[in-house]
Amino acid sequence: MSVKPFFRLLRDGRLSALLGVGAELKSFYKLTYLAAAGEAGLLKRLANGPATLDSLAEFCAANARGREALEAWLQLGVRLRLHSTTIFIISRSKSERRCSTMSEAF
Repeated sequence: MSVKPFFRLLRDGRLSALLGVGAELKSFYKLTYLAAAGEAGLLKRLANGPATLDSLAEFCAANARGREALEAWLQLGVRLRLHSTTIFIISRSKSERRCSTMSEAF
C-alpha cells in the first residue's frame, strides 16, 4: 500500500476533510442500523426484555447462514456503540447466547 496519496492529502490540506467525512459516515451507519432493526421488528421484540440468540433467529426465521448473519449484525450494533456490551451480551459458550434490550440506543 502506497503512502503517497496520504501525504498528498496532508500536503494539500485535504486530510481533515477526509477525516470529517469518515466521522459523518458513522452517524449514517448508526441511523441505517437503527432503521433496519426497527423495520425488521427487532427493536419491538427486544423492548419486551432479553432474548436468546436462538429466539431472535427464530423470530427472524433465519436458517443456519441467516443466524450467523444475524449474530454479525447484532455485533455491528455493539461496534457502533448503539448499546454497550452490558446491554448486548453474546457469550461464546454454546449454552448461553443472549441479547438484551437496546433501550440505551435512544
